[in-house]
Amino acid sequence: MVYLIDDDKFERRGFEIFLNSTGMEHKSFGNAEDYLSTVKPESTDILVLDLHLSGMNGCELLNQMKSV
Repeated sequence: MVYLIDDDKFERRGFEIFLNSTGMEHKSFGNAEDYLSTVKPESTDILVLDLHLSGMNGCELLNQMKSV
C-alpha cells in the first residue's frame, strides 16, 4: 500500500494517475492530520510525503511517526 500526502490537489492527482498506471494500491490525503486520523503509522509500507504541507508539515509528521 502506498500512502500519498500532498496538499496540492494537482500534484496529488498526478501521483494518483501514475500509481493507477502501475497497478499499485494507494490512498491519498490532502494533509497530515487526515492521514493520522485514518491510518496507523506503524502499518505504513510506503509513504510519498510533501514536506511543505499546510498545517502539520512533513517533517513534523515524520517525527510523530518515529515516536509511535
